[in-house]
Parts: sequence; structure tokens; C-alpha cells
Amino acid sequence: MRRRPWLSGAVTTAAVLAVLVTVPAADRVTVTEVPCDPTGAALRVAVNAARSGDTLVLAAGCVYSIAAPDHNRDTALPVIAKTLTILGNGATVQRDPAARAHFRIFKVVAPGDLRLDSLTVRYGHAPNAGGAVLLGGGRLTLSHSAIVDNTADLVGGGINEANGILTATDSVLSHNTAAAGSGGMLMDGGSATFTRSRIDGNSAGGVGGGIGGVGVAPKLTLTHSWVTGNIAEFGAGLMNDGTATLDHTTVSGNTATGVNARGGGIENDGTLALDNSTVTGNRVIGANPRGGGLFNVGDATLTDSPVTGNHAEGSGEQGGGIFGHVPPGTVRIIGHTVADNSPDQCGTPSTVPGC
Repeated sequence: MRRRPWLSGAVTTAAVLAVLVTVPAADRVTVTEVPCDPTGAALRVAVNAARSGDTLVLAAGCVYSIAAPDHNRDTALPVIAKTLTILGNGATVQRDPAARAHFRIFKVVAPGDLRLDSLTVRYGHAPNAGGAVLLGGGRLTLSHSAIVDNTADLVGGGINEANGILTATDSVLSHNTAAAGSGGMLMDGGSATFTRSRIDGNSAGGVGGGIGGVGVAPKLTLTHSWVTGNIAEFGAGLMNDGTATLDHTTVSGNTATGVNARGGGIENDGTLALDNSTVTGNRVIGANPRGGGLFNVGDATLTDSPVTGNHAEGSGEQGGGIFGHVPPGTVRIIGHTVADNSPDQCGTPSTVPGC
């Protein structure tokens, strides 16, 4: 591929089209180098011009700072309804901090398939859902990427996934905020898989500080990952209303706070399986707090997964480790113990058999 000097300063659409470097492949798929235009105009033109299957290569370390949404919509870039790969090379795509309008960065709709590699997406501010990305069907793949410091005025501060498919590897979902729920990500149906990834420092005004699952049986899988330092009223780390599987994953340092707060680490209203995972150092604080580590209304199985050092703090607190709401909840503990939680392990009397 030919190399061209990156552009700087303001860039007109005509100039962008003149300098985008494309290399046609045999099947007409192209690779396009997007110049470093601090206004983001070059990136907007490239996304709009790309055919399905194309790849955009961003300038290494560049910050593409977008000051206004595309065509006065609530998204910075054209809607993705095709297969598109963006190789970030350590670049950042952001809503300009000085922008007056509120808008997210990406919107993906079926059959769209957006693949982000080595890219940071930040400062998106959606007036409704999906501060950084709204995944309305279709697919989103994150590799070595970060969704950070985004905001939604309703739900899904980082990502709002509605019946889509998310796959994240070696990536970060961090310090995103949602006023009503699901600070890091809202799962409304669909599926999400995180591998060697971090969900940390997110916050929500209601449920699911890190990730909140609602809708028709959302499916969440975390492998060799970390859910840490998230804040919400219910299910500060994770709120599961579908099927959640945690394998070699740590849920730690999350805090649920408020009247009747529950689930400092996890609130499970669906089917939850922990395998060789750890729930530790989480807290639930307020009046009648329940379940410092885990608050369970659904079906939970913990296999070789210690629940330790969690706390319920406030008037009428119960279940420093686990609070099992029965009926209908069921908790099975296999091959490990619940220990060193306060004020008790699983309520007084115990709400979990064998605890």
C-alpha cells in the first residue's frame, strides 16, 4: 500500500476524497487509509464511501474529534448497515468535548457488522440509549479496544445492545454512565461474549452498573475477565435477567447503594453459572441492603467459585456474601465455601442451603 502524509487541520470533503488511499483487492474489497483529520470529516467521508467488507485504517495515535452529528441525527458517523472493519492503530474517535449537541459515536443496524481493532471510543453522549454504540441488531466486534467515558441519558452508557451480537477480546468497557440503568452496557436480548476483558468503573442510576441484562433471554459470557469498581442501586457489577456464564472471572470492588439496594457484585434474576470464578470485596449499602456478593432470585450454580470478603452495610442488612430470595430462587454451591463475609454469610437464618 502506498503511504501518504496524514492531513492536519480542517479538511473539506473534496480534499478528503482526493487523498484517501485505496487499494482494490481482487474481489473489489478495498483498504482505505484515513488521514488524521482532527475534525473527523475524513473519517465520516470514509465510513460513508466504504462498501460492505471494506477496511478503514486510521492514522496511528490520531484523535478524530467530531463536533456535530451526521445529518443532524443523534450519531456522529453514518449508520453502519454493512460489514466494516476499522483498524485504529491506537487512534481515538470521540465526540468533541466542546460539542453542544448530544450524540453517540456509532450506530449499527442489521445486517451491519462493525469490527473495531485497537481503537478508543469516548465522550459519546446519547440523549437516549447507547452513549458510544447503539447496536440495534447486527454485530459488533471489539479487539484491543476501549469504550470509555461515554454517557447515556437513559440506558446503556457505553453500549446499548438490542438483539445484537457483541464479541469483545482484550478490550475495556470503563467509566461509562447511564442515568436510568446499565452504565457499561445494556443487553436487551441478544448475546455478548467478553474474553480477557475489563468492565470497570461504570455507574448507573438504577440497575446494572457494569452490565444490565433485560428483554428476552439475553446471553452473557465472561471468560478470564474482570468486573470491578462499578456502581448502581441493584446489581452493581452485573444484573442478569437471562443466562450468564462466568468462567475464571473476578467480580470485585463493586458497590450497590440506595434504599433496598441489593447485589453488590451480582443480582441474578435468571440463570447464572460461575465456574472457577471469584466474588470478593463487593458491598451493598443502605436501608435493608441484601446480598453483598450475590443477590439471587433466579437459578445460580457456583462451582469452585469462592464468595469472600463481601459486605452488607446499613439498617436491617442481611447476606454479606449471598442473599437467596426464596421462593423462587435456588443457589447451589459446589466445591467451595462462602466465607469471611459480614455481617453474615447468607443471612440469618441462612437463605442458602449449605451456606
